[in-house]
Amino acid sequence: MKTLVCSAFLLFAFAASAQAPEPMPLAHGNVSGEPHHHLKIENEYVRVYYVEVAPHEATQLHQHDHDYLFVSLGPADVINAVRDKPEVHLVLKDGETHFTRGGFAHVAATSATFLSATSPSNCSNLREKLTTSAGS
Repeated sequence: MKTLVCSAFLLFAFAASAQAPEPMPLAHGNVSGEPHHHLKIENEYVRVYYVEVAPHEATQLHQHDHDYLFVSLGPADVINAVRDKPEVHLVLKDGETHFTRGGFAHVAATSATFLSATSPSNCSNLREKLTTSAGS
């Protein structure tokens, strides 16, 4: 009987420790956040992030509390894995813009097919403009 009770307790302890990780916040103010989201502009109305995920990489699980718009800077082939939902494969064109309701946590990963369509120079001019305007 004692062996069964100890086994049940160990199983419960393992199940409790195996819960999903808490999502990271996005950077704001002096608070750092998910490392692929680079905060460029922040004021009382808006936060603007430059999000860069290299081929075969993924963001960390992070939380989007607010509704947002996103614009694809160049072609993108992304797997969007929202917590507790099936993954969605997105093939985005340069300049494609979408609205998304907040209130979810997700991981965004680049698809393997993205390697052939991606060039590091695709967005270098825009990247330079964002870096320059953030420092102004």
